[in-house]
Amino acid sequence: MGCTTSKPAAKVPMPLRGNNPGPPTEVGYSADPSEAGGSASSAWFGGLFKSKASKYMKGHHWAENDVGEERRIANVPWKPSESPGGAKGASQGGSIPKEVCQPCESSGASAATIGPTDFTIGPTDFEFNCTFPMMVMNMSTFMGLRRMASYEDMIKDKLVFEWKPDMGKVFFLSHQWTSFDHPDPEGEQLEVVQGFLAKVGEGKIKSLFATKEEWLAFHYKETSSMFKFEEVTEEDTEEEMASDVNGGYVWLDYASVPQSMDEAAEEQRLRAIDSIPFYVDHSTCFLAIVPTVEHKDLKGTYCTYNSWRERGWCRLETQVHELRLFKDAEGEMFPGVPRLNLPRRPLIVHSATYATTYDFMDNFYMNWQRKNSVFTGEFACCRLGHKRTKTAGEIATVTCDKTRIRPLVRALFERKNAHMARMHPFVKNLFRWRYVSHMDIMMSDYSEDTAHSNDPDMNSLDDMVRKYQYGEMDLLLFFSDFLPMMRLMIISSPSVNEPDDSPVAGGGGAAILTQANAWVDKWAKACETLEGFQVAHMTSMAVAEGNLGMLEKLHKEHNADLTLGFPWGITLLDFAAGKGHTRIIDYLFRQNLAMDVIDKPSFRERITAIDRACKSGFVEVVDMLVERGVKLSPMRLNRQVPAHGAAIMGHTHVLRRLHELGADLVHAYDVKGKSPLDYAKYYCHKEATEFLRSLHTSEDGLTRYERTESCGSAGCGSAGCGSAGCGSAGCGSAGSP
Repeated sequence: MGCTTSKPAAKVPMPLRGNNPGPPTEVGYSADPSEAGGSASSAWFGGLFKSKASKYMKGHHWAENDVGEERRIANVPWKPSESPGGAKGASQGGSIPKEVCQPCESSGASAATIGPTDFTIGPTDFEFNCTFPMMVMNMSTFMGLRRMASYEDMIKDKLVFEWKPDMGKVFFLSHQWTSFDHPDPEGEQLEVVQGFLAKVGEGKIKSLFATKEEWLAFHYKETSSMFKFEEVTEEDTEEEMASDVNGGYVWLDYASVPQSMDEAAEEQRLRAIDSIPFYVDHSTCFLAIVPTVEHKDLKGTYCTYNSWRERGWCRLETQVHELRLFKDAEGEMFPGVPRLNLPRRPLIVHSATYATTYDFMDNFYMNWQRKNSVFTGEFACCRLGHKRTKTAGEIATVTCDKTRIRPLVRALFERKNAHMARMHPFVKNLFRWRYVSHMDIMMSDYSEDTAHSNDPDMNSLDDMVRKYQYGEMDLLLFFSDFLPMMRLMIISSPSVNEPDDSPVAGGGGAAILTQANAWVDKWAKACETLEGFQVAHMTSMAVAEGNLGMLEKLHKEHNADLTLGFPWGITLLDFAAGKGHTRIIDYLFRQNLAMDVIDKPSFRERITAIDRACKSGFVEVVDMLVERGVKLSPMRLNRQVPAHGAAIMGHTHVLRRLHELGADLVHAYDVKGKSPLDYAKYYCHKEATEFLRSLHTSEDGLTRYERTESCGSAGCGSAGCGSAGCGSAGCGSAGSP
């Protein structure tokens, strides 16, 4: 017998009307955005959730099924082979400090503490543990569902089964619960993802991205073609993705993880939590299903992309995806350097006809910040104050989920960094530092810039060299060979072709070329010796970490040149501004080492410090720079100003501050003729769109781009259209809901 929730596979729901939701940093909307529904990847919460509705107003995740009950510490999903006398601390920074969130600390709950680990890395040591099977369903089964069915119902009808590596591709679905009793009671999210996958299965994935650039970001995994990563499909075709879908499988929490409340099911759920890294690691594609849906038990509260992003457990799933391993591919990235195959970028599915993504570099620069750490995300246990009421009525304290999963999250970074350490020196030098430097940032309990987010084991240059593995002479020799290549990358950039009277930051191409050559020459001089090479690189790494104490030590004890910046042409001030490292910024200004470069652009794209601060959403950094006389509206090579970046990312608070400071947010046009408003509307940032629209005082209230590009038909349903009657979620235009 078939499952009562299934239907013939041929009757796939019709795709919903297109809507143009926004990039990964969209600020979603609700009656109170902080009250938006929690994620599921989520499990049964039913009676428990209902009985404590006042405490669970912000939603939950399937891993929080028995929140309020004491549960064991999560098992570490990966552990290197141990060897007495091996390298200290996974070569990533040693021990895990005893850290808990404030409610746990104040209540006296214990934290998980792991001491230093000595180990060596073997060639096959990188598989995650799986302690509960990866239960999946056939794509045809999934496409035939009328309503999401529980694991127990699916098992009964033999519709889910254990996935094995020799089977087809798996699509991992992460979504939010839109009621207390069922993840998707009216099938709204199910209809969206079914319609979306149906289009992909028809070979129409390109049509699901609003622009060619978005498709290319997914296809090439990085917008810049410089790295030559292996593409998703051969020769830019859609057939391979269609084949993956049609012959694939689906992992969906409600159907793949036990939902009942008995003790056996609870242990199975705990094992499934331990196995999240395995599930994501073995999935071909990670999909976040995030249409705007009103919570059925919390009227006026909407589950949005923003609410999904705020959940700590959803951030964990995303973090697993971003820390998947690179693989070698056929061909070369550069002469003598193997080409890489990166995991596919995530698909953020906003409707059955629209998805977006973010590329490899944007994730690092825009998303990897303390405010997006797993541990600055929302957890149901923290909302409950880590208390539970026992049968007899007494109050007991339970361990915070942050404490329980901290060893699991750290193991994700340790595996990634250990694997990167085995790769080609070019790859290691170019990419590994990003993961090593951001492990403590992405495990921070604090959104603010504080020393608590720094690696406590870093006390000397030797500590830093050991952590980043910069003690090898061959790495210095490789870097010396790399500098001419970097010079060539700058010389070949369109940036050097700008005329002398160019309005972009830094001026004409001749001036930029002179500066770039001097920059590369200075790095070559600094790296003539191994110690100079180490001091120069560890200084930039200290800034990447936001580690002020280490930067001061390198500056004062090793005469570190704080004007060197990063080898590829951005200053220490630039990087700190984009990460919100306010303590570093303050130190650079106090040392009188930032004023000369406060307006210096990067050589290729002409990006400046204030531009990075605005796009990353750090208004406090904007103020720090403005106090020192920074130019308020420097122009990138593509003619975008900082307001464009803030609008693209939906940072209304930054836009308001720029307006207060006198920046022109209305008549700033990029090479496509688009203003900040055009981008805020396109990416469906409702609040930013409304604010920017209020600044347009023309008779028709339209931007120059809208006048030339508007389709002009009332009731248009095109993605993100600004015409009357547009139903694009959060559009903010006339007629938008």
